[in-house]
Amino acid sequence: MEKNLIKRELTAKIVNWLEQKEIFVILGPRQSGKTTLLRIIENYLKTEQGIPEKQFFYFSFEDPQVRAEFSKNPKEFVETKIKIGSQDRFFFFLDEYHWIDEGGQKLKMLYDLFPNVKFFITGSSSLELTFKTGKYLVGRAFYFYLFPLSFLEFLRFKNEEVYTAFQKRHDGLWQFLIKGEEIILEPSIYEERLFKFFEEYCLWGGYPEVIKKETIDLKSEVLKNIVSTYLEREIRSLLLIADLEAYQTLLKLLAAQTGQLINYQQLSTDAGLYFKLIKNYLKILEETFVLKSIKPFYRNLTTELKRNPKIYFYDSGLRNFLVSNFAALSTRPDKGQLVEEEVFANLNTKLEPPAKIDFWRTRGRAEVDFVLRVGDKMVPVEVKFSPFAKPKLSAGFRSFVDSYKPARGVVLTGGGSYKIKVNQSEIIFCPVWYL
Repeated sequence: MEKNLIKRELTAKIVNWLEQKEIFVILGPRQSGKTTLLRIIENYLKTEQGIPEKQFFYFSFEDPQVRAEFSKNPKEFVETKIKIGSQDRFFFFLDEYHWIDEGGQKLKMLYDLFPNVKFFITGSSSLELTFKTGKYLVGRAFYFYLFPLSFLEFLRFKNEEVYTAFQKRHDGLWQFLIKGEEIILEPSIYEERLFKFFEEYCLWGGYPEVIKKETIDLKSEVLKNIVSTYLEREIRSLLLIADLEAYQTLLKLLAAQTGQLINYQQLSTDAGLYFKLIKNYLKILEETFVLKSIKPFYRNLTTELKRNPKIYFYDSGLRNFLVSNFAALSTRPDKGQLVEEEVFANLNTKLEPPAKIDFWRTRGRAEVDFVLRVGDKMVPVEVKFSPFAKPKLSAGFRSFVDSYKPARGVVLTGGGSYKIKVNQSEIIFCPVWYL
């Protein structure tokens, strides 16, 4: 495998299912590494299973000619490339499949016609793939999501030594979060280096091509390209946007408000867009993996808000580009927002349905950043990006624990590891980068 290919956690999951007949649908934002993931899968099949080169076919539907040929006659497109009557297993990688009209019907036909062909498709828009392919692929497809790199993946690419020390603490924290297993809070000798890597990750995000660049100018250029081609061209065409300036203003406003409750009326006024347009744009931005909204956790409707969601960008580098700020965390008034966004992005990458991420906020403004719903358990997670000399719970976190009595909870800090009991709830404090 090429040294420059970044290892992804999703690879192992896909490899475990490769013998299945179903179509593999890989969704995620532009430039999150979907094409590279296809190459990694191909390389695995060639090296580990000995499948010859002639049984692999890769096509990008960004190419108008390839798109036209496939769309005109998908059956002929496939059968002219494989040996009819062969018992060999063939692999078709169909990249950026959301460009294909009536793609679901075409895939259903190919799946039924060619039982010895394994299809992999990728797309940058769940909206397009859900509405154009989803209803035809029931029982015929497995769905996977590839987001920008998690901090774990980022660190493995950057420094194997520090990654090894980090992974032990990362895995321990997740076992505590998900299963309530005992956790050993042991500081690493690499804490200072871990913090520096975490700061770089917060500033520049997890897009693979950004991470690979060595200079600030090159990193900025990659992000500029993502904004201009993905946000301002492709997504704009989905939204049928006539007023580019108002749309750009909306993106910047949303970036500045990450981690905050959405105020639709204020966004409408500031961006100069109708209320309904704001809601429509936000829906499309979610469906194209730019940002995600999370809803309030509630049980008692008379005391807790069931109203507007909070929003987070999937990638902090993209968000920082939109607000034109790549300054060090120590100098930033929005560092709390930025770190909270990274916590969300890593929770979102790691947790799988039916697990869910909410937030908690009462009418009295008691608040907890995230409430994880894992099975029948709820786990409050608070982000407090400052060093802790001793464990101290915020009033909001304490209020949640008193109200709901969760078995466990986590406070993510800027340094310091502790374990305390609050009634029957076990609460741990640990550095945010362990997540």
